[in-house]
Amino acid sequence: MEIWSAFGVHRKGTAERWADRILNYSPDQNVRIARMFSEIFSRPPSEVEMELAGQFLDEQRDSYGPELTSTEEDKRPWQDLCHALFNVKEFIFVE
Repeated sequence: MEIWSAFGVHRKGTAERWADRILNYSPDQNVRIARMFSEIFSRPPSEVEMELAGQFLDEQRDSYGPELTSTEEDKRPWQDLCHALFNVKEFIFVE
């Protein structure tokens, strides 16, 4: 719980704020994903992780479909990726 509190994960809107910051960091999806891994795990993503994160974003975009506005179309899948990364065992537990 201490790590969660240090990152403010327990607060409402944390994933949304992180996604906003990542979206403003770079227009390149792979650069964004690499930045997220660097920030949350202090390491770059492996090739497999990069591919899986990209697939996850594509699937999330598809799942939202035409209901999204042009702003949401980019933002909501990234928020979902933030939530997914917050729940990775590597982030939750310190070895």
